[in-house]
Formats: sequence, C-alpha cells, structure tokens
Amino acid sequence: PPLTLSPTASLDAGAFQQSWSTLPTAESWSTHSAIAAERVSPRLAHVGVNCMAFGDVGDDVKFYFFARCEGGAGGGGGATPPGTPPPGTLILVELVVGRSTQLASATVKSSDMNAAAMFSDLLKRELGRAD
Repeated sequence: PPLTLSPTASLDAGAFQQSWSTLPTAESWSTHSAIAAERVSPRLAHVGVNCMAFGDVGDDVKFYFFARCEGGAGGGGGATPPGTPPPGTLILVELVVGRSTQLASATVKSSDMNAAAMFSDLLKRELGRAD
C-alpha cells in the first residue's frame, strides 16, 4: 500500500527540535532535483509534507520538513494493513538543495524504518518530477 500522509499534520518548533535530537536517522541519500529550490516546498506541501523552516546557506537552500502517517484506508478503525506504517508515525527530514547543482541531499528520521523508506521514495519521486 502507498504511504498516506496526513494533510492536517501539525508540529511546533520545540517538538520538532526535540524529535530531531531523539529520533534515529533512518535514511540518508542524494539525488538530482528536477525542480528549482524555490519550488520544493510548494511541491511537497501538495503531498502532505510540511515545511518547518528553510533558509539559504551559501549556494544551498536548507529545508526542514515533517509529515505524519495517516491510518489505513477505509476509516473503519480496523487493524493497520501489513506494510503500512502505524497512524501518527512522525517523519522528519533535512533536505539541502544546491541552487547551481540541483543536487538534493536528505537525512530522514523516524521511529519506523518502513515509513522512512516509503517517505524517501515519495520524496525522490516528487523531486524527480519536472514542473
């Protein structure tokens, strides 16, 4: 089943910082971004990935994003389907995109390694899709 992210996820800056310092790094990778750094945040917001903070660091733009997994399909309150991350699973990411190189480097943190892997796939797919 595909990863479903909550469109209404929220997290304050203090909780983000606390979670960032305690959650394990689940994935680290680099890929080419087919979209300009300025388009990354709106593109990811469209799929339920929220921007906590961003800023310029030399030629790079550094982003901090978060997302929460939604429950399984159906809304019947039943068991989570196999391979689906538990509802509410928090995923954090630091994403650095080079303006001139278009190279995107990510560090993904989560308590659920499956959620982190599915999230990384989603992120790579969105970054690789041209406007």
